[in-house]
Amino acid sequence: MGVIRVPRPLAAAQLGLLLLLQLLQPAQTAAAGTSSHYLRYDFAIVSQPSQGQSSYTVLGYLDGQPFVWCCRQGQRAEPRAPWSQVQGPRSWERLIRSLKTVAQRLVIDLKSMMGTKETEKVWNGEAPGSHTLQALAMCEFQGNQSNPGFWRYGYDGQELILDLEMLNLTETESKRQEEIRKYQRRANLEQDFLVRTCLHPLRKYLEAGVLTLQKTVPPSVRVTHHGTFSKKSTLKCQAFSFYPPDISLTWLQDGKPTIKGTQESQSVRPQGDGTYQSYVNVEVPSEEESRYACLVEHQALNGTFTGIWEPPPPKLPPIWILSGCLASALVFVGTTIVFIWRRWKRKRTGEEEDDRSLSPPRSGRRKRRNHRGKQS
Repeated sequence: MGVIRVPRPLAAAQLGLLLLLQLLQPAQTAAAGTSSHYLRYDFAIVSQPSQGQSSYTVLGYLDGQPFVWCCRQGQRAEPRAPWSQVQGPRSWERLIRSLKTVAQRLVIDLKSMMGTKETEKVWNGEAPGSHTLQALAMCEFQGNQSNPGFWRYGYDGQELILDLEMLNLTETESKRQEEIRKYQRRANLEQDFLVRTCLHPLRKYLEAGVLTLQKTVPPSVRVTHHGTFSKKSTLKCQAFSFYPPDISLTWLQDGKPTIKGTQESQSVRPQGDGTYQSYVNVEVPSEEESRYACLVEHQALNGTFTGIWEPPPPKLPPIWILSGCLASALVFVGTTIVFIWRRWKRKRTGEEEDDRSLSPPRSGRRKRRNHRGKQS
């Protein structure tokens, strides 16, 4: 980051911000030295002429690991580590509100530093490009001692440094004193932020053991197959719900890395719950999917993990189709049995009737026997 040594005459807003830096300078000097654990917030305010407003993003780090992110668009805020909300939902909400309040204050600072005429030109599209105001707030614990922390500011990529020799104050003494008192109050707000939103959360994280445990979450890996109308298919290797965000995904062909350029990958992205996700695709000839495997490397894994695509087993018909087929078969068998039984019964009945018609009636025989007896 370069250095801005403000030329004369000095703009009022720039003077105010530089006075704020001077008021916070003792804290910055006290923060010099090797830190044991630190908490840091990076603010970036960017003027956006196309939208007629300034956007902001805030990213918080705990010992270099991102743990919170929020932006103006949609008023969104997300944890960036599984342990981000270990202090509870209320503390988390207070942290987000505090970060947004400071960001809104910096939005006003950016408009003031651009000046009224410059701001109008930018919003009307008469002045090309945009302007950026950056701020860094940091505090630390060294052993059992805490450091109040410090602030640093930058405008359009250059650091703002107060050079008293270059100041040409043309205002009256009373106005100068009024301006100094105004930014003394602002400095008190900034110092209060360092205590409430930096030192207190850092102490809570230390008490919760976050910095000593440094939880890691292994990735969940899934390999899927996507067919195309051509003679090639796409294999997709997805890794999700892992922490920290550093991960390596590589497609292997017959155990060797595939040629660069044949893979399509996505950069690691937050998943919204403090963990991360990523994927890598590879296009392969159809019916050769078994030659490919996805190699996953992450510090939470014991060694490495290799994922392959396994063709799904043949799909069975739905249960209602099976039930319908079974019921139809039972009905058919039952109907057939009834039909055969009735036909057999009808045939048997007919045979019995034929037998009775051929044999003489028993009553006639008895009469003839009786008649013969009388004659004798």
